[in-house]
Amino acid sequence: MAKKPNNPAQAIPQIIDLLDSFSDEDRFRIIQSVVSFLRLDVSRNGRTDEHSASGAPVGNGREPVFSDHEELSPKEFIRHKDPQTDIERVTCLAYYLTHHRDVRYFKTIDISNLNTEAAQRKLSNAAVTVQNASARGYLTSAPQRKHKQISAVGEQYVSALPDRQSAKEVMANARPRRTPKKRKPVTRKTQKG
Repeated sequence: MAKKPNNPAQAIPQIIDLLDSFSDEDRFRIIQSVVSFLRLDVSRNGRTDEHSASGAPVGNGREPVFSDHEELSPKEFIRHKDPQTDIERVTCLAYYLTHHRDVRYFKTIDISNLNTEAAQRKLSNAAVTVQNASARGYLTSAPQRKHKQISAVGEQYVSALPDRQSAKEVMANARPRRTPKKRKPVTRKTQKG
């Protein structure tokens, strides 16, 4: 076993060396798992409120679970992501269904039920909110009739939350720049008379 480093500068090369043999996707999952296990809030570069000053977990004492298992309850996930609008909340719930429940394709009722399970206030009109999330590009249609799925941009957006600036950058980079169309000049036809 390798000697434990005494300072962060010594740890970085060892971590990079360990991750070097993995694919980019596996590296991402490993890093995401480590961040989740340590309960780090990477947007603030510090520990979340779920740790005491000693670093011991506070709360229900539930051990984090990794891989295909549920690591956070929907309520904890929504609290961590801190959505500000119903559209963001629906997108976060869609992300949760996809990544924590292995439900790739879902209906509006699935979102509503998960919203209730997450102990969130009721969506005033879930169908319209899901439709608006689709119009913004967070959700997209699924192969199954009347089903939706989270889009790649929606996944990136939720991954960036609760860091609002990063989330805005995701959406800014996702939307193609539109060039204004040149209009043909309108000419009046003169009448001969």
